[in-house]
Amino acid sequence: GLGGALKGLYFSNDGNHLFCVNSIGQRRVYRRNPEGNIWELEDKHDSGLGGKKVKTTAFNERNNLLVIGLNNGSFKLFELPSFRNIQNLQMSNSEIESVAINKTGEWIAFGSASQGQLLVWEWQSETYIMKQQGHFYDMNAISYSPDGSLVATGGDDAKLKVWNTLSGFCFVTFSEHTAPITGVQFSPKAGHQAVFSCSLDGTVRAFDLIRYRNFRIFTTPTPTQFTTLTIDPSGEIICAATLDSFEIYVWSVQTGNLTDVFGGHESPISNISFSPQYPILASASWDKTAKLWDVFDGKGNTETWRHLSDLLALAFRPDGKEICTSTLN
Repeated sequence: GLGGALKGLYFSNDGNHLFCVNSIGQRRVYRRNPEGNIWELEDKHDSGLGGKKVKTTAFNERNNLLVIGLNNGSFKLFELPSFRNIQNLQMSNSEIESVAINKTGEWIAFGSASQGQLLVWEWQSETYIMKQQGHFYDMNAISYSPDGSLVATGGDDAKLKVWNTLSGFCFVTFSEHTAPITGVQFSPKAGHQAVFSCSLDGTVRAFDLIRYRNFRIFTTPTPTQFTTLTIDPSGEIICAATLDSFEIYVWSVQTGNLTDVFGGHESPISNISFSPQYPILASASWDKTAKLWDVFDGKGNTETWRHLSDLLALAFRPDGKEICTSTLN
């Protein structure tokens, strides 16, 4: 008998053997006796898994391969009916909830729900065919590239991910931030394949989508936490607003130098945006005001609109002649 819950039960390709595996890794092989159609125990393997538990199994009958996924993120591959252990590998830090083998028995797919992870492994060459993983925690920011072919996302896991909109796959993950990412935006400059992000870690970062590297870091004289960012239509100026000092920082994209700091809000700044047509920056804040700023001539705040409630977001009309705000109430 088996001492744990049954996790896998499979017939051999010829139908004369039955393979079983339970939650603690015990394995049994039963052979069909044609006389009386009785199933007899032919072999058993009681070697434990060192306290690990079997979460899922899959069987490829063409090649008599059995794979078991464990609760520690590793898997074991066996050749049947001998249950010879062919391969062991640590795939993840979280338990493997699902596993599948393709028809030819060359690729093994693993799924981990807790990490939003999908892996496809070619076990003979020991190489990954595909690696996909979503954000661990909440997603805070999202942005389309100018041509609509890419989407960038930033999350509480401090990861910046870039996705292909046609395939739906993430093709690069940047892990340089050390705190939740609060804003992302692609460069609007023609031919400039870059994406920018701001974070509660007090940095704004620029990432090259050709070489896949963090090529510039925008910092402040004193530590702060950024809530949102925006880039002017020319792609030459980047601004980021703060949660704690209620200021807007302005940098040159080309040099990375801090060129100006604007103060005037009295609560965290929730959103900032450049006009698509005019040299104007708009900001929205929890202090119930929206402000216009002259960034390029250094004149600072040029106009303030008061509201009855905290401001959450704002947007310019495409021609830049109107601005729309949303409030908490």
